Amino acid sequence: MGFQGNNSTKLWYVDSGASNHMTNNPTALCHVRPYAGQSSIQTANGSSLPIAAISDAYSKFTDVFLAPQLSMNLISVGQLVDNNCVVNFSGHPNTQILSHVLNFDLSGNKDRSSLSLECDSCKLGKSKTLFFPLHASRASHCFDFIHSDVWGPFLVSSHEKFKYYVTFIDNHSRFTWVYFLRSKSKVFRTFIEFLAYVDNQFSTSIKTLRTDSDGEYLSTEFQSFLASKGIIHQHSCPSTQQNGVAECKTRHLLDMVRTLLLESYVPSMFWVEALKIATHLINRLPSQVLHMESPYFRLFAKQPSYDHLRIFGCEEIAALEANHTWDIEPYPPTIVPLGCKRVYSVKVQSNGSLDHYKARLVALGNNQEYGVNYEETFASVVKMTIVRMILALIASNDWPLHKMDVKNAFLHGDLKECIYMKPPPGLFFLPTSHVCKLRRSLYELKQASRAWFDKFRTTLLQFSFSPSGISLNQHKYTSDLVAITGLQGATFVDTPMELNVNLRKEEGDLLADPSLYRKLTPRHLHLAAVRRIIRYVQGTSTRGLFFPAGNSTCLTAYSDADWVGCADTRRSIIVRSKTVSKSSTESEYRAMSLACSEIIWLRGLLAALDFSETDPTPLHTDNTSAIQITTNPVYHERTKHIEVDCYSIREAFEAHVITLPHISTDLQIVDIFTKALPRHRHCLLSSKLMLVDQPASI
Repeated sequence: MGFQGNNSTKLWYVDSGASNHMTNNPTALCHVRPYAGQSSIQTANGSSLPIAAISDAYSKFTDVFLAPQLSMNLISVGQLVDNNCVVNFSGHPNTQILSHVLNFDLSGNKDRSSLSLECDSCKLGKSKTLFFPLHASRASHCFDFIHSDVWGPFLVSSHEKFKYYVTFIDNHSRFTWVYFLRSKSKVFRTFIEFLAYVDNQFSTSIKTLRTDSDGEYLSTEFQSFLASKGIIHQHSCPSTQQNGVAECKTRHLLDMVRTLLLESYVPSMFWVEALKIATHLINRLPSQVLHMESPYFRLFAKQPSYDHLRIFGCEEIAALEANHTWDIEPYPPTIVPLGCKRVYSVKVQSNGSLDHYKARLVALGNNQEYGVNYEETFASVVKMTIVRMILALIASNDWPLHKMDVKNAFLHGDLKECIYMKPPPGLFFLPTSHVCKLRRSLYELKQASRAWFDKFRTTLLQFSFSPSGISLNQHKYTSDLVAITGLQGATFVDTPMELNVNLRKEEGDLLADPSLYRKLTPRHLHLAAVRRIIRYVQGTSTRGLFFPAGNSTCLTAYSDADWVGCADTRRSIIVRSKTVSKSSTESEYRAMSLACSEIIWLRGLLAALDFSETDPTPLHTDNTSAIQITTNPVYHERTKHIEVDCYSIREAFEAHVITLPHISTDLQIVDIFTKALPRHRHCLLSSKLMLVDQPASI
């Protein structure tokens, strides 16, 4: 959408409704190239303006539409967000502080000859109207006088559910400590921790504490504790700014937090991380109040180091450059480079606690063109059957087992195609006409998984690959599933299915919001059945498969079907079955056919692993008629509707790939997968499947 007119202007207007950057002035553009698309600019009065060309105006303003009939130059907010922006140095201190750092070479040997000290994000993030009066006197020693204030709640909780923070500022050094809180009631306990820290690390104590008059500081418990320690408590009068040092520090911290989040496009939920960075920087940057000394120097009597500082929100750039992910080359005039952006995620440990935060640079692979910058995308994906088979072989032969994790796996794949990408935000401090020619794959490229598989495969081929058992469980996955449904406090059940209950899809009220149900199951299961299954797995979250050492590696198979088990369709309960069987024999035979196909595939896998099966694989079934169809050809005339299944099973039977021993229904293990069972039988069959309870850490 744009504005139609004839007047050319040099001003640019930020427009949240514009779909693209657009201008009528070609003199401010570079890398101009003809526009071959069919789109046009739709103006507010309904008319259409032709797009003459597409170009770049600045490193942040790429893919700009040139339309001579446009009356205004527009900056698209949406396109700007997609492309990200460059992040400035050292958490956006003011220009006087940054000039001091650069002039005295406190930042090390960094190139600063053309570094601009002007920052639009600072002007937005640090806008203020109120003045906080500062206390005129100054304590003569560290920790003689401490200022404190609580701020919150934040509109967005952090990943660890923090909504508040409390600051402690030393009056003498102006060094600041920040503690994060889930509620304001934790202020007293936090002050006790801070007091213990001061005593243990600096062998001194706090003499005076100044706060506002909020209730968290004036509780009887807090006041009694201060009196017992001989700490003088000064608190401000209500509705005044007599706690100016703490309030000014709070404003300073929040200015920097807003600026960091604005410039880096990091989501608001990471405000805790931005505040940690802001506190770290403020404590180490020169302060005008301290006559251009830093709080760190006042407290520790030594200059702080700046060598460890990195750009907030893009610390993965160094890893990408170390991996030689790209070469910097001039912009090819005939190539349209791909864009890129950062994706932020939170990594947790197996018990659900925070592990680390992950910032990942991803390519905008949705703009790739087949035959231009990608071709083949297929990559092999392992079947869980293979994983279980390998583990069974390892356990049976008592082999040592090691696990490995490839960090940033897709970044190791070598690219065969020629792909150019716009420089990621933070790579250059100044605008440039150069682009990145990718040597290795990035996440979200269409060929990324294939490139990684090729790299992994060729690496393994360079090597000569030729405990009491192994245990597997899904405790973490189960815990996450229960948390999603909000059933943490629900009562456990002993079996996943309830006896003598036939649920129909027409029963029950329609859900007002079906999104939670769709997250839980991709199949059309009844919600009542889903909830019971979740209550079952909640009580068995540490139960898993056990592969005992020294166990036989010979295949043994079981097949079964619950005839007309579905109350809605009268389909039999068979894995992957989509047909209605006319008899129990037919449903059992279809189950045998599916099991036979899996047996043939597994025997081929074992042969490839040099564990060939010399004897036929027994396929146990409890249906005598189904066995006779295979062993007695007279039955074939009566079963033409399952003729393909008959021939496939009989062929495997006559080739001595399988045998068909009959098994008593009481011993049929597969019943646990096809029908509801009483508790004692469910436990019996679980034990036969080697499902045992294990520690949650396994």
